[in-house]
Amino acid sequence: MALAVGIYVVSQNKKTTDLSRQNELATKEITLDSDSNIPADMDSVMDEAQTEAEAAQDKLKSQAEALNTEIEEHIAKAKDLLNNGDYEGAMKIAQNILSNLDGNSSEAQSIIAQAKKKIQELAQAKLNSVKEDLKGKLPTFGK
Repeated sequence: MALAVGIYVVSQNKKTTDLSRQNELATKEITLDSDSNIPADMDSVMDEAQTEAEAAQDKLKSQAEALNTEIEEHIAKAKDLLNNGDYEGAMKIAQNILSNLDGNSSEAQSIIAQAKKKIQELAQAKLNSVKEDLKGKLPTFGK
């Protein structure tokens, strides 16, 4: 008899729990949109989220354009310095682009390579000049 009473109590507790859950769900009022299964207030939430996402995209696009403009200005300045023989200045600006603005800028890398080549050419020309000058002076050295 005790076993039967225990099962009846457990069964009643489960029924009570199930009824409580059903009542809880039934008392939650959800307004549905006429053409969907989405609650009406979700449409406004979705619209707001879409608006915020579009604003964020616009801001990122604007920042990217500003960054590209800044990079282009620096590239133009570095090219100008390169063309005017200021190889160190050109390399400094190009390195700044790579370090702070665009680590993959092929234009900045190219400017650095061109500047290094010009510096090497100048150094080689100077070395050749010194060699030739010494050749002319060595035969008479000590006479």
